[in-house]
Amino acid sequence: MMMSDRLRYRPQDIVGGYAEYVRQHVEEGWEPTFISLMFNPLGGSASVVADQMRYEAERLYGWMLTRRCRRPRTTPNYRKPIFLGCPDWPVPKYNRDSLHETSVNGGRHLHGIDLTPPWTRLVCTLSDFIAENQDKMAGPGRRLARVYAETITQTPENAVEYALKSLPRCRATSDDLIILPRSQKEVW
Repeated sequence: MMMSDRLRYRPQDIVGGYAEYVRQHVEEGWEPTFISLMFNPLGGSASVVADQMRYEAERLYGWMLTRRCRRPRTTPNYRKPIFLGCPDWPVPKYNRDSLHETSVNGGRHLHGIDLTPPWTRLVCTLSDFIAENQDKMAGPGRRLARVYAETITQTPENAVEYALKSLPRCRATSDDLIILPRSQKEVW
């Protein structure tokens, strides 16, 4: 994509497009879940930290995919769960976050929206599954410190706007978005 192509779309338009995409899937019966990935200290430059965070998001998606999809390698992408993530940084707020959370990796973490299709193998919600398997995904000695998940019950559009809020604030670009599953062209 050339630079002139990127400038054609305002960040608000990109966020609005993804909000509409999520809304359509929810109307078709997909279950939306808001996910936050908090990390332990990661070494390296800002771009190296970003790469490690992306890798962990993809690894977590792959691990959860095998629990939600019977044959993930042969299942077409349109039948797989969808993850849309974006890096985020802390902002000043009334309820203060702990000093540890705002200082680790410069406060950088990931927010995302996961869409689970109605034909999933899970017998519980994704947020319950993540809560039950927290020790398998995150903790001391791993890159991920913890994974927070909450089922979205109202206004998925607002959840998308919150998850992607770094785009309109110009802290992240569309290149920083994590969209899974990846297309076959991206994999090869």
